[in-house]
Amino acid sequence: KKKLSKIENSIFEKCEQLREVIIPNSVTSINFAAFADCSSLKQIYFHSNIYVIERWAFRECKSLTRIKIPPKVQHINESTFDCCTSLNEIIIPPSVKSIEKYAFFNCISLHKIDMPPSVQFVSKCAFYGSPLQDLYYE
Repeated sequence: KKKLSKIENSIFEKCEQLREVIIPNSVTSINFAAFADCSSLKQIYFHSNIYVIERWAFRECKSLTRIKIPPKVQHINESTFDCCTSLNEIIIPPSVKSIEKYAFFNCISLHKIDMPPSVQFVSKCAFYGSPLQDLYYE
């Protein structure tokens, strides 16, 4: 029996009734736009084996409120959480080294972020349109 190792490009894109996702432990990659425009998605549970979350993976998931980036992810890619308008909490693990452009573009509920010192690069416009008030770099 073959185990699922990646969530393919756009596989659940625009699944507007999808509310919760539990990613299996066998998955190591979430590909381009895999869950983009899942407007009812409120919860996503990652296992620790995920290394890559590609760009646009959760773009316009407008009901998503909290994200805990998996502990093996090193880069938060371009537009990964673009226009997640309800997103108000992000937990970034010490594995993350970079946050790419528009990663959290227009996340209008995001007011605070704790950034680990492992983050060496934050691209221009990574948080563009997000009303950040507090940034903790510890």
